[in-house]
Amino acid sequence: MRAVRVALNADPAHTDARASSGDTLTHAGTLQRDDGPTIAYDIAGDGPPVVFIHGLTSFRQTWNPITTLLAPDFTCVRMDLRGHGASSAAQEYSMQSLVGDLRAVVEEVGLGEPSVVGHSLGASIAVVYAAAHGARTVVCVDQSLRFGEFAALVQARADDLRSPRTMEAVVSIDRALKLEPYADVEELERRILAFPREVVLGIWDALLTTPPEQLTAIAEALLPRVSASLLSLHGSPPPPDYESWLASLGRGARIEIWEGAGHMLHLVHPERFAARVRPLLRDPAAR
Repeated sequence: MRAVRVALNADPAHTDARASSGDTLTHAGTLQRDDGPTIAYDIAGDGPPVVFIHGLTSFRQTWNPITTLLAPDFTCVRMDLRGHGASSAAQEYSMQSLVGDLRAVVEEVGLGEPSVVGHSLGASIAVVYAAAHGARTVVCVDQSLRFGEFAALVQARADDLRSPRTMEAVVSIDRALKLEPYADVEELERRILAFPREVVLGIWDALLTTPPEQLTAIAEALLPRVSASLLSLHGSPPPPDYESWLASLGRGARIEIWEGAGHMLHLVHPERFAARVRPLLRDPAAR
């Protein structure tokens, strides 16, 4: 297993990464992408590298409860997606650009082939990244990889999303994903309502304009290219045929359902989450 060690970055311009964090960060920095945006990231811990990717409208420090528990055993790298947190806005928000940002962080830090853990949108990015660039392990948190399913949910609210009430529509979609029993739902929804609508519309452009069956076909072409061990955790049951669908496409892919934990299951049960992924991140052959 490859351990990653980096030196302390004492640049005060990057001290935002320390706010509200229980981690002892060894590095916090930014990198400039060729198409314009600046991508912020931070690193804590020492050991096999793991990159954590947040969901839409979120930011990297939301992983604090998890990375605090895992940093004694792993190099935990967290990044803000373009248009989120301390990363700057961009003209382009395609999946290709989001995956490119992740690749740029991996190369900047010299992670080689890390494990990738993603929540919601971050889970989709993690799987696309693993298919394109490889990964030791992929952990997907409450995200259907049958992309057309979520596209259908988004397209059903297309008129509202394109109206001045974009972010109210996003809140409605998030509620459909079952946010409870997460304790900070009110704060989460306030953050969503204040989030820039143009970033959401940019990231969801393909979901709004592509037939769901075409997006599912893309997933079915993509998943067989993921050679990494893949664990898909769900806080509520996916459709009855989803497990067999995923198992037929992803080598070694497996699903676990944490009934009643909701969309934010990793933050509802951080100790359970860390205990579940720790052996898999250490040894991809673990179950």
